[in-house]
Amino acid sequence: HDAEPQAMSRTSSNRSTGSFDLRAWAAKLSPFESFEEYEYYDEEEEPDGKRQIRGNSTRKVKGKRKAFLWCSIVTLIAVGIILAISLTGKPKEGDKTDGIETPPNSEKPSNPPQKSLEERITEISLEGGNEFDDPNSYQSKALKYLTDVPDIDSRTDSQLIQKYSMACFFYATNGVENPYNENPTGWKRKTNWLRDPDECTWYGIECVGGEIFSILLENNNISGTVPRELGLLGSSIKKLNLSDNGVSNIGDEMEWLAEMKSLRQLQLHKCNFDSDGLPTYLGQLAKLEYLDVSYTLMFGSFNGEDIFPSLTNLRTLDLSGNMYEEPVPMEIANLPLLQNLYIENAHVVGDLSFIPSMTAISELWVDDNENIRGEIPEEIGSVTTLQSFSVGDCNVEGTIPSTVGQLTGMVQMWLYENNLSGEIPAEIAALPNLKILHLEGNLLEGVLSSDICTDTIESLGSDCQDKVICSCCTCCESPCTEPGPKMTNVESIIHSIAINGGDEFKEDHSPQSKALKWVNLVHNPERDGLDRIIQRYVLATIWYETYAVENVYTDLPTPTWTVTEGWLSTYDECEWYGIYCTDDGKVDRISLPYNGLSGRIPQEIRLLSETLIHLDFSGNPVHNYDEELEWLGHLTQLTQLDVHFCNFEWTGIPPYLEALTNLEWLDISYTLFHGPLDGSIFKNFDKLWLLEMGGNLYDSPMPTEIASLPDLEYLYVEFTHLTGDLSFISSFNGIVELWLDNNKLIGSIPESIGDIVTLESLSLSQNQLEGALPASIGNLSDLKQMWLFANQLTGTVPDDFKKLRNLRSLHIEDNELEGSIPQEMCMPFLTTFVADCISEITCSCCTNCS
Repeated sequence: HDAEPQAMSRTSSNRSTGSFDLRAWAAKLSPFESFEEYEYYDEEEEPDGKRQIRGNSTRKVKGKRKAFLWCSIVTLIAVGIILAISLTGKPKEGDKTDGIETPPNSEKPSNPPQKSLEERITEISLEGGNEFDDPNSYQSKALKYLTDVPDIDSRTDSQLIQKYSMACFFYATNGVENPYNENPTGWKRKTNWLRDPDECTWYGIECVGGEIFSILLENNNISGTVPRELGLLGSSIKKLNLSDNGVSNIGDEMEWLAEMKSLRQLQLHKCNFDSDGLPTYLGQLAKLEYLDVSYTLMFGSFNGEDIFPSLTNLRTLDLSGNMYEEPVPMEIANLPLLQNLYIENAHVVGDLSFIPSMTAISELWVDDNENIRGEIPEEIGSVTTLQSFSVGDCNVEGTIPSTVGQLTGMVQMWLYENNLSGEIPAEIAALPNLKILHLEGNLLEGVLSSDICTDTIESLGSDCQDKVICSCCTCCESPCTEPGPKMTNVESIIHSIAINGGDEFKEDHSPQSKALKWVNLVHNPERDGLDRIIQRYVLATIWYETYAVENVYTDLPTPTWTVTEGWLSTYDECEWYGIYCTDDGKVDRISLPYNGLSGRIPQEIRLLSETLIHLDFSGNPVHNYDEELEWLGHLTQLTQLDVHFCNFEWTGIPPYLEALTNLEWLDISYTLFHGPLDGSIFKNFDKLWLLEMGGNLYDSPMPTEIASLPDLEYLYVEFTHLTGDLSFISSFNGIVELWLDNNKLIGSIPESIGDIVTLESLSLSQNQLEGALPASIGNLSDLKQMWLFANQLTGTVPDDFKKLRNLRSLHIEDNELEGSIPQEMCMPFLTTFVADCISEITCSCCTNCS
């Protein structure tokens, strides 16, 4: 119909701009949207009534000349006053002002002399400048280097500190002797170091916005001593990896660690960090998620009370290869997020009683500690997160508790070379995910149940030459193997979280197999951590499932993504197009609207359920059918979901949506949902303020559960074959925009509509409504737009309509209305008024007559 409002286009940002508060909408949308402030000109200012963008201005064209004249007068007066003061009020040299004599030439220069480079560096130096007394010190070399850097004086203080710190690091560790490396040959790789003025291009350096984020120099033949000046970057560096280098820091030479308070990953594996116990400086690093100080030269106490209570974000901890000679402290066992703990070959003493306290542990390796004794605790069965367990080559005794059968996620377990006795519990053979089990070198006997002989098992060892009967063991001698691989291995991690138990990788060309290969190619699990491996796998799977993949709704040639910037590159995934992350690098928003995605959305997206709050796949010809939409029900943290114009098929509304009780914004319009609406899906959507469901075929009445939503402000259910009457309208509380046009609604418009005083935009056009226009509509003082055309409404336009002082657009044509329009309605602000004024209605101010 010609009178259909232009605002009713599919794009939500075009909705009813006369009534929709764009600023409020922007505030609720996301930080990635921006909106201008819009204004209407008055009729006398702009006869055609066009809307004009005014940015943040609130001024009108009218009155500009007068305003300009006043501004000019005020400006002239101000200049006169200033000149008068300057000529008469300024004290002369030697004059007294308030009893204070003004000395001659006492004015300060307007531009004080700039500090020299040496002065600026001295101010940030850690020894007050004394370190520069020796011309051969690494600090003096760094200062000399800085003097040759182009435009060094234009650097900000933070930029200067960064470059000085990195120069100190280079000169202190490149080809420098220490007690453990007497003949160093210099760094293996030093591309661009001290050559390119931009340190962000130097080998092993990663920056964000020009600020160093990561230093990754593992196995680079670094020697000397890590300098204290590295601590100057403690507020910016998130990752530091110096593993497998010959640096040597002894005792207080590790003091710089305490300054690295932004670190999330610290890896010093096989560095010569000689310390009496774990350095207590580590306790200052409260943001740490990954800590590897294995095979350093730390010996003595774990210093559990001084270090670990503050490391509540720690997920991976490797303390192997050192000499502690004390039990595993409970402060480590009680770490709330700890998933991976390795304390192998570390002279640990005591027993395994700490294990039941580990609430999040996935991989626990304490093998090769001959002074670990006692039994495997019965309570180990409560640690249901455990997937990888190694206590081989210790002195553990007693029986294997049957409670290990409760560890249904267990993938690999090494109990070899201990003093375990008794029969092997049948429960161990029933573990559904077990791939590796080694029991050899114990006093166990009896039959290892043949239930363990499945396609899943890859390596199975026991004393099957004499004491144990085993029909499928791969090894019967001790020792058969050593523990490995760690679950921090990319392939092991991804297999452990596979949606289909690993079957998705049987086909080499499946999207999941391609994603796994890519993650394996570009990822260093020792550097990136468990969470990043998983989220990169998820994003890579989305790519391979939706990039140029056919489905029944895509035309040939199959579309490819419109924008691909960053995807499947070595850049941080948080910099990929359409991907947004939290401050700690977790993906919380995916926004890829109208980007040419095809194929289908993979189930793997549900692996982001803990962090994902915003998801927008709208306008893409992806196709998910029935159970292929199951991933929806797992994204329980979502506050915004937009899948309009996606080919999502379901009879009715997918029940998976019922779990998304945090939703504030939901757009499922113009998908392929069809069939009756189940209102119970919406009953717990207490936070929902915008709901778009138009363009589907429901053929059912409006559920009262939707009308009763407490925070609902915007509801669009047009073109949906909605049936029944409007009795549900009385249930709305706070609705601002209500569009129900192009449906099969019958009956009359209820008088109770006048109670919805928040209503600003109402569209009931092209239904089968009948009866008189309720006079109570006149109570809707905020109403700006109303479309009632193409119904069977009768009677006259009520006099109460004259109270609609904010009404800008009214369409009542193609009905059976008659009589005269109240003259009081003919106000300048009513810019669009269409009625049947050719024959049935007398109207002096209609802008169009049907």
